[in-house]
Amino acid sequence: MFQETISDEYIVIQSGTSEGSQIKYRKDNYWYKKDNRGHEGRTEYLCSNLLSFSTLEQREYVEYEQGYINQNMGCRSKNFLNPGEELITFYRLYYNEFGKDLSEVIGRMETMEYLC
Repeated sequence: MFQETISDEYIVIQSGTSEGSQIKYRKDNYWYKKDNRGHEGRTEYLCSNLLSFSTLEQREYVEYEQGYINQNMGCRSKNFLNPGEELITFYRLYYNEFGKDLSEVIGRMETMEYLC
């Protein structure tokens, strides 16, 4: 488990992301994501740990570790972007495809069976 103090200069600003998204930092070849509404970091860690038991090769998924960012729970991964690539969140993909705020769509759902 890591402990990192990160100043605001390392925050990755992404216009249009939902209120529910995690604060993301990029520092020293790592991506950091601070928990916002629960245990997002633990979820990232568990999913990447689960994938380590799959038939996927290690280069086919991102490995996360749990820790503390400015005394708040979160997770980090080594930088997974190649030169010239940029981070595109699932929120952004959903918005670009459907033109809707994903957090509002999810908030109105009685069940998680439908996203479109």
